[in-house]
Amino acid sequence: MEKRIRSTFPYLLYHVDSSDYLARGESRSGLRGKLDGYLQSQDEDPTHYPFAYLVTAPRFLGYSFNPVSFWYLYGEEMNLKAMILEVNNTFDERRNYFLDQGSTATDKLMADDGGTPSSTFSNTWTKDFHVSPFNSRKGSYSLNASNPFVSTPTAAPLINNIITLSSSKGHPKLVASIKSTTSSIDPSSSGFADIIRFIASWWWVGLVTFPRIVKEAAKLFFKRKLHVWYRPEVLQSSIGRKATNYESSIAEIFQEYLRSLVETSSALARLEYVPATVQDPDPKTFVPNIKSSDPLRDKVKFKPTTPVFYSYLALSLDNAEFICHELDEPDPLKSILYTTDTHLIRSLFSASPERQQRPDSTSLILEKFSLVLLQWLPIFLFRGCGMSSLDKFAMQYPDTAKRKRYREATVKLLVSKYLCFGIPEVLDMVLFLIKTWLLWMCARTLIDWLSTEPSQWASKGARLVVRLTIAHVFWLTGQVL
Repeated sequence: MEKRIRSTFPYLLYHVDSSDYLARGESRSGLRGKLDGYLQSQDEDPTHYPFAYLVTAPRFLGYSFNPVSFWYLYGEEMNLKAMILEVNNTFDERRNYFLDQGSTATDKLMADDGGTPSSTFSNTWTKDFHVSPFNSRKGSYSLNASNPFVSTPTAAPLINNIITLSSSKGHPKLVASIKSTTSSIDPSSSGFADIIRFIASWWWVGLVTFPRIVKEAAKLFFKRKLHVWYRPEVLQSSIGRKATNYESSIAEIFQEYLRSLVETSSALARLEYVPATVQDPDPKTFVPNIKSSDPLRDKVKFKPTTPVFYSYLALSLDNAEFICHELDEPDPLKSILYTTDTHLIRSLFSASPERQQRPDSTSLILEKFSLVLLQWLPIFLFRGCGMSSLDKFAMQYPDTAKRKRYREATVKLLVSKYLCFGIPEVLDMVLFLIKTWLLWMCARTLIDWLSTEPSQWASKGARLVVRLTIAHVFWLTGQVL
């Protein structure tokens, strides 16, 4: 069925992409592979759930936004054993809730008005994910979901799910539901005309979901005057937003920096580092290069919970102090780092060779004065004539491309912190506008020079040379930034 759908033209418009679900990133084995990986992360055996049914909104013209997706997990006999609720907020963050048949869940048969038995899955769990700015991260959810395949595994599925949000005091605050209103459509047995008719009827729904959310939020804020809860960073159990290009560039160097710290460490422990980037989300294991008769300890997990960790790290002059400060955060709801051994991580960064040596940064610049080091001068100046341990490591890193990306990202983060409200994209826009204006002025001067009498070429030519020189100097400055 999958090959047939993929070979049709409507698939190019309307399709489900495995990279949009569960863990960030692609999966060679598709949705099934990502589901198995998630189940293993929850200490569940994927073989106990051989069948799965996903209720979601597919991509349309490459765009997708799913406030919530429902995974129905079935056993060998097609009995509904568990569910996964994949919740996404408008900040590109995600929380996957695994709900099994625990003490709070029921899988009971009830008779409807027609006397046909139906199966209901119910569960209640604690809320720990920021979804709406008009609700705090406290409270609980309850789900009452019907089994889509209650009558027979081959019958047309019927959806009927109700989610209730309750306050921390147990008072219901919000009720949301999704249910089938017409018979389902099987794309494997539908003709080309049927699929086109379906797309023509529903293409607009996904595109207006986000604008509808913004519209209703504006009503609640301006008309209802509801209190606004500012977005906290995600917890370790959630998935942070996608990293920006700047954060990804810094994460590349930080991963190698962390590897070097572990390999030169005297601690008999392996470190499992979980990056907070989509480009390379798989855990990395680093092992110290020491010979000892004592066995290595169990893996110590080190995980930034959000990509903003890399931005804050790049802005800090003392990287070890920044990381220790995050580890000492008394409120775990505010921390952007998670580790299973705080003492080991603290000693690992505090023992950094670059931090222990503390070479004079001014002499470092003067002794090795060259065009390459001039490119690092903005970082040196914006840090108050200093370089962080990560900066020094990046300057000596052999990969030229990674070194350049780190330098450019760090410079833009530092400059935007003081000049552009801490938003690097604003700095990019300002640089682009200035470059465009300079090119336009040079073009006008050149056209004016060519259209004048030869006797005036000298005076206007000098103006052209000055403007071209200014544009060239600014362009080189932009390349450094």
